[in-house]
Amino acid sequence: MASAGSILKGCGIGCGVAVLLTVLTVVGCGVSLVAPFKSAEKTREKLEETHGSRADYRPAVDGAIAADRLRIFLTIRETLMEHCAGFDDTFAQFERMDELEEDEASKSQMFGEVFSTVTKALGLPARMGKYATARNDALLEHGMGLGEYTYIFVLTYYSWLGKDVAPEAMEFDEERAPTHVRDALRGMLRSQLEDLRAADPSSPLQADLCTEIEAMNDDEDRLPWRDGLPPAIVAGLEPQRSRIEAAWCDGTSPFELIIHRTENKGFTIHAD
Repeated sequence: MASAGSILKGCGIGCGVAVLLTVLTVVGCGVSLVAPFKSAEKTREKLEETHGSRADYRPAVDGAIAADRLRIFLTIRETLMEHCAGFDDTFAQFERMDELEEDEASKSQMFGEVFSTVTKALGLPARMGKYATARNDALLEHGMGLGEYTYIFVLTYYSWLGKDVAPEAMEFDEERAPTHVRDALRGMLRSQLEDLRAADPSSPLQADLCTEIEAMNDDEDRLPWRDGLPPAIVAGLEPQRSRIEAAWCDGTSPFELIIHRTENKGFTIHAD
């Protein structure tokens, strides 16, 4: 039978993610744990009352991101970067636990690492809820809806810079964005195509949009423009490349676009 030490030694990133995924699906939890998610839900509802749901966003007919909207997006990202260190520290602890060799670690060192790992894992859900609230508050303050934020975030970081939804070392499925995000993005491209046909029936971009929408329909995990952004979009992003790159955080990347809902009279958390 495996000892408690040997079991917990393997409880690095994998254990932290197991705790996280339990909360992300359906989990009963105490009031103190649920409170940050309730706050995130309330601010998201207020955001949707003002700007509509994520699926309501309609990109420009050429898909380009206006310079002033990109600047607002980056201001929001820079505000959220203050949370980055806490998430990075949590996942760094999970990595240290995974790398710890039982034969080389003393019992006291092993206990210390196990204690730190469990503490970080248990603190992660509350950190996630607070981060979602901070994101929603920043969007409200700067006048940007979750749909526009999602569109810009995905195009800049995933489609253009080639970032993973979650770094591979975190043992998430880095190829998949949340289902509701992928569905909303497909809808955004359909809306763009509809508006483009009305505004410029002869535009060659129509064919590219049709091809991209078809590719996303065939591959439900695909994000927009995975094989390369249209030139009009790249032209708007390139002048802000250094600022965009500086506003990326590995530690928060799995949680950037998630929305939370409380269920079962507020004692269950569901994340999309």
